[in-house]
Amino acid sequence: MSGELRKLAGEKMMDKSTVVNYNYNELNFTIDEKAKAQLEKLIKINKVFFLTVKKMGCSGFAYDLKQLNKNEIDNNYILIDEEINFFVDKKYNNLLNNITMKWDDSSSFQKNFIFENPNAKNTCGCGESFTDA
Repeated sequence: MSGELRKLAGEKMMDKSTVVNYNYNELNFTIDEKAKAQLEKLIKINKVFFLTVKKMGCSGFAYDLKQLNKNEIDNNYILIDEEINFFVDKKYNNLLNNITMKWDDSSSFQKNFIFENPNAKNTCGCGESFTDA
């Protein structure tokens, strides 16, 4: 299966460490240990995680993390982590570059994934959307 996903994505995976730092053609993407552990809990059979960007919110763009069927993966996706089948949308390399994905469980009321993006020029007050630099 992993070789199959790698072939479908048309990309090569980096090493399998607890903190995934992926670098491919100037795309640098990091998944921290807590975020990876949470993704492992959430993954469903025959599904993959897919991160893209969509136009929305008061600042212009928002991250969109969802699960897709494995058969939906093609060469427009970049495989970031083979263990948890995590892909990003190749179309948004410029908006996803240098991001660190983290799991924030500091609040007892709200736990969620956060994306630290040094390229974001502005973010909205609620943190849901951003403007690219």
